[in-house]
Amino acid sequence: MSETRTLQLAIGLPIAVALCGAIWILVVTEHYESVTGRPLYMLAGYSYTVPKDGFVYQPGGQAIERWALDVPGITTLIALTLSLITSLVMARRAGFAAIVVTIVIHLLATAAFLTLVACYAFSIMGVFI
Repeated sequence: MSETRTLQLAIGLPIAVALCGAIWILVVTEHYESVTGRPLYMLAGYSYTVPKDGFVYQPGGQAIERWALDVPGITTLIALTLSLITSLVMARRAGFAAIVVTIVIHLLATAAFLTLVACYAFSIMGVFI
């Protein structure tokens, strides 16, 4: 495979995987919003501070947390790891620069995806900062 094609794959694959994970989370939360009639904020539960700090799940909140955050997040991180391994195997023939680009793009895609998961987690779980 040519060096150009290898770099295209190294750049495109992690971005596509992260976007698929983001779309998965969006679709699941939209589904649960329509099924439960609750908004995104506090969809699965909510935090409280009076009289003590605590957290309470809404009805079905544990399933919402699992299917809207845990499963897509873990699956997407596994897919990003497999993408990195595959891209590194392919990029090693293209040289050091291709390896560095591959690693940087994968780290950026992973960081962006984890930021999105954290934002959705704060909203879905009703955590206030």
